[in-house]
Amino acid sequence: MKSKQDIIKKIEQILPQTQCRRCGFADCASYAKALAYRTTQANLCTVGGDKTAQQIAEIADLPVYQGVQSVPLFIARIEEDGCIGCTACIAACPVNAVSGAAKLMHAVIADECTGCGLCLEVCPTDCIQTVEVKDNFLPRNTFLSRLPEKQSAAKEHAALRYQQKQIFRQPETVSDKKITLNINQLLNQAGQKTASQKRISVKSNELAEQELQQQKERSHQRNLRRREQYGLDSE
Repeated sequence: MKSKQDIIKKIEQILPQTQCRRCGFADCASYAKALAYRTTQANLCTVGGDKTAQQIAEIADLPVYQGVQSVPLFIARIEEDGCIGCTACIAACPVNAVSGAAKLMHAVIADECTGCGLCLEVCPTDCIQTVEVKDNFLPRNTFLSRLPEKQSAAKEHAALRYQQKQIFRQPETVSDKKITLNINQLLNQAGQKTASQKRISVKSNELAEQELQQQKERSHQRNLRRREQYGLDSE
Protein backbone atom coordinates (compact mmCIF):
# COMPACT_ATOMS: atom_id res chain seq x y z
CA MET A 1 0.00 0.00 0.00
CA LYS A 2 1.35 3.40 -1.02
CA SER A 3 1.94 5.94 1.74
CA LYS A 4 0.40 9.40 1.58
CA GLN A 5 3.83 10.95 1.11
CA ASP A 6 4.52 8.73 -1.90
CA ILE A 7 1.20 9.72 -3.44
CA ILE A 8 1.84 13.43 -2.77
CA LYS A 9 5.27 13.19 -4.37
CA LYS A 10 3.91 11.47 -7.50
CA ILE A 11 1.10 13.98 -7.89
CA GLU A 12 3.54 16.88 -7.53
CA GLN A 13 5.59 15.39 -10.36
CA ILE A 14 2.47 15.40 -12.54
CA LEU A 15 1.28 18.92 -11.71
CA PRO A 16 2.76 21.70 -13.92
CA GLN A 17 4.27 23.59 -10.94
CA THR A 18 3.16 26.95 -12.29
CA GLN A 19 1.92 27.87 -8.77
CA CYS A 20 -0.97 29.74 -10.42
CA ARG A 21 -3.58 29.05 -7.68
CA ARG A 22 -6.32 28.55 -10.27
CA CYS A 23 -7.16 25.29 -8.53
CA GLY A 24 -8.09 27.27 -5.41
CA PHE A 25 -5.06 26.17 -3.39
CA ALA A 26 -2.04 28.21 -2.29
CA ASP A 27 0.35 26.25 -4.49
CA CYS A 28 0.81 22.95 -6.34
CA ALA A 29 2.09 21.23 -3.19
CA SER A 30 -1.07 22.14 -1.25
CA TYR A 31 -3.27 20.82 -4.06
CA ALA A 32 -1.24 17.61 -4.21
CA LYS A 33 -1.67 17.07 -0.47
CA ALA A 34 -5.43 17.61 -0.67
CA LEU A 35 -5.62 15.15 -3.57
CA ALA A 36 -3.65 12.55 -1.67
CA TYR A 37 -6.09 12.80 1.23
CA ARG A 38 -8.99 12.78 -1.23
CA THR A 39 -10.50 16.03 0.01
CA THR A 40 -10.75 17.68 -3.42
CA GLN A 41 -11.30 16.87 -7.09
CA ALA A 42 -8.79 15.81 -9.72
CA ASN A 43 -10.05 18.18 -12.41
CA LEU A 44 -9.05 21.56 -10.95
CA CYS A 45 -5.71 22.02 -12.73
CA THR A 46 -6.61 23.98 -15.84
CA VAL A 47 -2.97 24.24 -16.91
CA GLY A 48 -2.54 20.46 -16.96
CA GLY A 49 -5.93 19.81 -18.55
CA ASP A 50 -7.52 16.40 -19.19
CA LYS A 51 -4.28 14.44 -19.25
CA THR A 52 -3.16 15.69 -15.86
CA ALA A 53 -6.62 15.13 -14.35
CA GLN A 54 -6.69 11.51 -15.54
CA GLN A 55 -3.20 10.81 -14.19
CA ILE A 56 -4.06 12.34 -10.82
CA ALA A 57 -7.32 10.41 -10.58
CA GLU A 58 -5.49 7.15 -11.19
CA ILE A 59 -2.80 7.82 -8.58
CA ALA A 60 -5.13 9.20 -5.90
CA ASP A 61 -7.96 6.76 -6.65
CA LEU A 62 -10.39 9.56 -7.47
CA PRO A 63 -13.18 9.79 -10.08
CA VAL A 64 -12.03 10.60 -13.61
CA TYR A 65 -13.44 13.81 -15.05
CA GLN A 66 -13.57 14.50 -18.77
CA GLY A 67 -13.48 17.84 -20.53
CA VAL A 68 -11.30 19.76 -18.10
CA GLN A 69 -11.27 23.37 -19.20
CA SER A 70 -7.70 24.35 -20.04
CA VAL A 71 -6.21 27.84 -20.33
CA PRO A 72 -3.82 28.96 -23.08
CA LEU A 73 -0.20 29.41 -22.05
CA PHE A 74 1.12 32.95 -21.92
CA ILE A 75 4.05 35.00 -20.67
CA ALA A 76 3.58 38.26 -18.81
CA ARG A 77 5.09 41.47 -20.14
CA ILE A 78 5.33 44.83 -18.36
CA GLU A 79 4.65 47.99 -20.36
CA GLU A 80 7.39 50.52 -19.56
CA ASP A 81 5.18 53.60 -19.79
CA GLY A 82 2.78 52.40 -17.12
CA CYS A 83 5.21 50.90 -14.60
CA ILE A 84 5.59 53.00 -11.43
CA GLY A 85 8.06 50.68 -9.69
CA CYS A 86 5.69 49.69 -6.90
CA THR A 87 7.20 46.14 -6.57
CA ALA A 88 3.74 44.57 -6.19
CA CYS A 89 4.38 42.20 -9.10
CA ILE A 90 7.80 41.25 -7.70
CA ALA A 91 6.20 40.20 -4.43
CA ALA A 92 3.37 38.34 -6.18
CA CYS A 93 5.52 36.35 -8.62
CA PRO A 94 5.95 32.85 -7.13
CA VAL A 95 9.11 32.02 -9.08
CA ASN A 96 11.06 35.32 -9.01
CA ALA A 97 10.50 35.94 -12.70
CA VAL A 98 10.24 39.73 -12.29
CA SER A 99 13.35 41.88 -11.99
CA GLY A 100 13.50 45.44 -10.74
CA ALA A 101 13.54 47.55 -7.59
CA ALA A 102 11.37 50.08 -5.81
CA LYS A 103 10.62 53.20 -7.90
CA LEU A 104 12.46 51.68 -10.86
CA MET A 105 10.95 50.04 -13.91
CA HIS A 106 10.33 46.30 -13.65
CA ALA A 107 10.70 43.63 -16.32
CA VAL A 108 9.55 40.03 -16.66
CA ILE A 109 12.26 37.43 -17.29
CA ALA A 110 10.46 35.65 -20.11
CA ASP A 111 12.32 32.35 -19.80
CA GLU A 112 11.44 32.10 -16.09
CA CYS A 113 7.77 33.09 -16.37
CA THR A 114 5.31 30.25 -15.73
CA GLY A 115 2.30 32.24 -16.91
CA CYS A 116 0.60 32.04 -13.53
CA GLY A 117 -1.04 35.45 -13.94
CA LEU A 118 -0.66 36.43 -10.28
CA CYS A 119 1.14 39.64 -11.23
CA LEU A 120 -1.85 40.79 -13.28
CA GLU A 121 -4.11 40.81 -10.24
CA VAL A 122 -1.90 43.09 -8.12
CA CYS A 123 -0.67 45.66 -10.67
CA PRO A 124 -2.23 49.04 -9.69
CA THR A 125 -1.74 50.59 -13.13
CA ASP A 126 -2.74 47.59 -15.29
CA CYS A 127 0.55 47.87 -17.15
CA ILE A 128 1.12 44.10 -17.34
CA GLN A 129 0.04 42.42 -20.55
CA THR A 130 -0.17 38.75 -21.53
CA VAL A 131 1.52 37.37 -24.60
CA GLU A 132 0.26 33.97 -25.71
CA VAL A 133 2.99 31.50 -26.61
CA LYS A 134 3.06 28.33 -28.63
CA ASP A 135 5.07 26.45 -26.00
CA ASN A 136 3.59 23.19 -24.77
CA PHE A 137 4.76 23.95 -21.23
CA LEU A 138 6.43 26.66 -19.16
CA PRO A 139 8.91 27.86 -17.96
CA ARG A 140 11.42 27.70 -20.77
CA ASN A 141 14.41 27.54 -18.44
CA THR A 142 15.30 24.10 -17.09
CA PHE A 143 18.89 24.51 -15.90
CA LEU A 144 18.05 23.87 -12.23
CA SER A 145 16.90 20.37 -13.11
CA ARG A 146 18.94 17.38 -14.23
CA LEU A 147 15.97 15.45 -15.57
CA PRO A 148 16.38 14.46 -19.23
CA GLU A 149 12.75 14.94 -20.30
CA LYS A 150 12.17 18.64 -21.01
CA GLN A 151 8.69 19.00 -19.56
CA SER A 152 9.62 17.23 -16.35
CA ALA A 153 12.77 19.36 -16.15
CA ALA A 154 10.69 22.52 -16.57
CA LYS A 155 8.38 21.44 -13.74
CA GLU A 156 11.26 20.72 -11.42
CA HIS A 157 12.97 23.98 -12.35
CA ALA A 158 9.81 25.95 -11.55
CA ALA A 159 9.32 24.06 -8.29
CA LEU A 160 12.87 24.85 -7.19
CA ARG A 161 12.45 28.51 -8.09
CA TYR A 162 9.28 28.58 -6.00
CA GLN A 163 11.03 26.94 -3.05
CA GLN A 164 13.82 29.51 -3.27
CA LYS A 165 11.24 32.31 -3.16
CA GLN A 166 9.60 30.77 -0.09
CA ILE A 167 12.94 30.47 1.70
CA PHE A 168 13.62 34.14 0.95
CA ARG A 169 10.22 35.10 2.35
CA GLN A 170 10.53 32.87 5.42
CA PRO A 171 14.20 32.62 6.50
CA GLU A 172 13.31 30.88 9.77
CA THR A 173 13.55 27.09 9.62
CA VAL A 174 12.83 24.31 12.09
CA SER A 175 16.44 23.12 12.01
CA ASP A 176 18.16 26.31 13.07
CA LYS A 177 15.20 28.08 14.77
CA LYS A 178 16.73 31.46 14.03
CA ILE A 179 14.64 34.43 15.15
CA THR A 180 14.35 37.08 12.50
CA LEU A 181 13.60 40.49 13.99
CA ASN A 182 12.05 43.29 12.01
CA ILE A 183 13.27 46.83 12.20
CA ASN A 184 10.63 47.88 14.75
CA GLN A 185 11.66 45.11 17.12
CA LEU A 186 15.30 46.09 16.75
CA LEU A 187 14.50 49.73 17.47
CA ASN A 188 12.43 48.75 20.51
CA GLN A 189 15.26 46.59 21.80
CA ALA A 190 17.75 49.39 21.27
CA GLY A 191 15.45 51.82 23.11
CA GLN A 192 15.02 49.42 26.02
CA LYS A 193 18.75 48.86 26.22
CA THR A 194 19.43 52.59 26.23
CA ALA A 195 16.82 53.19 28.94
CA SER A 196 18.31 50.38 31.00
CA GLN A 197 21.78 51.83 30.63
CA LYS A 198 20.47 55.22 31.73
CA ARG A 199 18.87 53.69 34.82
CA ILE A 200 22.09 51.89 35.66
CA SER A 201 24.08 55.08 35.14
CA VAL A 202 21.78 57.09 37.43
CA LYS A 203 21.89 54.38 40.05
CA SER A 204 25.70 54.21 39.85
CA ASN A 205 26.00 57.97 40.26
CA GLU A 206 23.76 57.92 43.33
CA LEU A 207 25.80 55.12 44.93
CA ALA A 208 29.06 56.93 44.18
CA GLU A 209 27.75 60.12 45.81
CA GLN A 210 26.60 58.23 48.89
CA GLU A 211 29.96 56.49 49.20
CA LEU A 212 31.79 59.83 48.88
CA GLN A 213 29.70 61.38 51.66
CA GLN A 214 30.35 58.36 53.89
CA GLN A 215 34.09 58.66 53.27
CA LYS A 216 34.00 62.37 54.15
CA GLU A 217 32.11 61.64 57.37
CA ARG A 218 34.57 58.91 58.40
CA SER A 219 37.51 61.25 57.68
CA HIS A 220 35.92 63.99 59.77
CA GLN A 221 35.43 61.64 62.74
CA ARG A 222 39.06 60.45 62.53
CA ASN A 223 40.27 64.06 62.61
CA LEU A 224 38.16 64.81 65.69
CA ARG A 225 39.58 61.78 67.53
CA ARG A 226 43.17 62.75 66.71
CA ARG A 227 42.67 66.32 67.91
CA GLU A 228 41.18 65.11 71.18
CA GLN A 229 43.99 62.58 71.62
CA TYR A 230 46.82 65.03 70.96
CA GLY A 231 45.17 68.13 72.39
CA LEU A 232 45.05 69.98 69.11
CA ASP A 233 42.87 73.02 68.63
CA SER A 234 39.93 72.57 66.30
CA GLU A 235 39.95 74.58 63.13
